[in-house]
Amino acid sequence: MSGSENGLWLDSQKLCHDVLTRRQPQLDVAYTEIPGYGHLDTFLGRGAALDVFGHILDFLAAHS
Repeated sequence: MSGSENGLWLDSQKLCHDVLTRRQPQLDVAYTEIPGYGHLDTFLGRGAALDVFGHILDFLAAHS
């Protein structure tokens, strides 16, 4: 998961996801980009509870 405005790590999370899924296709991984969020905003941002945490809960529910 990454914010679309993440200026610290740029596209490294997306790149990591792409490499991981190519090299280890048996792993059940997902990548979600949150529009308008920067580095750490996905956890600490003002609207994270409303905009982000649902994505986390959906992933956990699908993988429990």
